[in-house]
Amino acid sequence: MIKRIIISGLLCILVITYIFSTVDIYISDLVVLKSDSSNIENEEEEYLSSLFQEELIKTSSNSISYKTISTKGIDKLGGLNIDKVTTSLDALAVCFFQGIEYLIYGTIVIEGDNNQYSTSIKLYSKDAHKIIYEKNYTNVTTSKESYIAELANIINQEVSELFEKIEKGDIVLTEERTFKPIIKQDEPINIGEDEEDKKIKDNAKIFAFSISIGYYFPFMGKWMDILIPCTSIESGVKFGFVLADTDGFDLLLRPGIFFNYSFAINKPQNYIVHYHSLAGKIGLELYFEFSDFFAFSLGGGPQYKFDIIDRQTPSGGFWTDLPYAFGVFANLGIEFILGDDGAFSIGINNILDITFFNETNIEYKILIHFLFKV
Repeated sequence: MIKRIIISGLLCILVITYIFSTVDIYISDLVVLKSDSSNIENEEEEYLSSLFQEELIKTSSNSISYKTISTKGIDKLGGLNIDKVTTSLDALAVCFFQGIEYLIYGTIVIEGDNNQYSTSIKLYSKDAHKIIYEKNYTNVTTSKESYIAELANIINQEVSELFEKIEKGDIVLTEERTFKPIIKQDEPINIGEDEEDKKIKDNAKIFAFSISIGYYFPFMGKWMDILIPCTSIESGVKFGFVLADTDGFDLLLRPGIFFNYSFAINKPQNYIVHYHSLAGKIGLELYFEFSDFFAFSLGGGPQYKFDIIDRQTPSGGFWTDLPYAFGVFANLGIEFILGDDGAFSIGINNILDITFFNETNIEYKILIHFLFKV
């Protein structure tokens, strides 16, 4: 009885050790092309991609487990479906939405008379935010099956050696992002070797330059029947003050100054109208960062708007109206953080502008948002 209990306990320990020590690496469908740019049959593309996945899965061990994953139904920024993973941004989206850490993707090029193959395989790490392994392999072979099997064995051997080095600490995948606060509020800063005075860094500041471009929808009474909105551009600077900094969540307070320009023209069969709108804004937003990849912001503030309206009169002449007024705005945005140090973000910003002219002017803007952190 005691012997059975001991054996069962050892088995449990072995199972738990296996589960937590195994690295799961997922394999996406490969892109298959021909070097002469001719069309390739879907069956052949699916066969080569599936064959690579099967051969790599066969090389799984106690330390590395290869698994397949489907990218169908996953959207990347802008609502476009990811059919095949071709870029690191695609790989990042798949890792984020599927909740995985490592993803293998790549391309097989068939050259000549189907007896030579060139392959580019990449291994992406979500936490490292980059490609951590890349293999380019070309060979003349008697069969596609032998080429794929040889390629899978080479990749597994090199990936296994890579993770051995990572486990030993010889390779470090992730580094502290430079724009995050390194010094906590209660940590002293030594500002000189011979100075005894210590100063406290209240909060790390983040300076960021932003630019956005997109479309807007005006709700301006009679003007809705006259104008066709063309574009809206917004640019400015933000300053970040850290309110909370934990391993899984950051909260920042970000004041900023922005300038917006919107342009519209007249609808057909209307008198010529050129509508220019300029606005200066002072904003304050809360910035919620839930991971190294994703964040959203919520804020608002006052604005001052100045319009330039050039309009044709029934007699064929032109007159210019220059209305101006104070207003308010609110914004809700999402950001996808890119780059090894998180210094670049791209996202979508939704803005509601309300300006208090004689007739209240309401505009909704949806802008693609680019943010450069310093």
